[in-house]
Amino acid sequence: MSPRPELPRVVDQLRILLWLQTHLTLVGLLVVVVVVGYLTNERGLHLSEEQNTGFFTALGLLAGTAAVLALCATLMRRRWWWVYVLIAAVEVTAVVAVGYGLTRGHLVTSLGLVLYVALVAWVVVDLVHPEVRTFMLSRAGTRAGNR
Repeated sequence: MSPRPELPRVVDQLRILLWLQTHLTLVGLLVVVVVVGYLTNERGLHLSEEQNTGFFTALGLLAGTAAVLALCATLMRRRWWWVYVLIAAVEVTAVVAVGYGLTRGHLVTSLGLVLYVALVAWVVVDLVHPEVRTFMLSRAGTRAGNR
């Protein structure tokens, strides 16, 4: 088995940030489940139909975002152009989800989401870096990644 080729510094940084974002998204998923479980079981609160829909929407967004981020982080070495587009799309989704959470959340939730926004901003800055664009979108890179 041949060793994996070394990635450019910024590309490798982006790949690691995508993995970090995946794990933070899964932690967010766990926090949402624990908090809602605590509120409904220990406090005896019942979620309204609107709250229940919001809860399942948040779970779906978090789980889907984490899965796509993990896929993108894994496939970056292949240099497929659609992975670059998928990363951009999932970051837009993350910004929308965070915006939704900030408008409906409390102070503690908002602080966590602001830190998540900082990570998303860092990923976006790396994504538009010329070295990353060249690596992911070059035709020669596409052929080399398909071997």
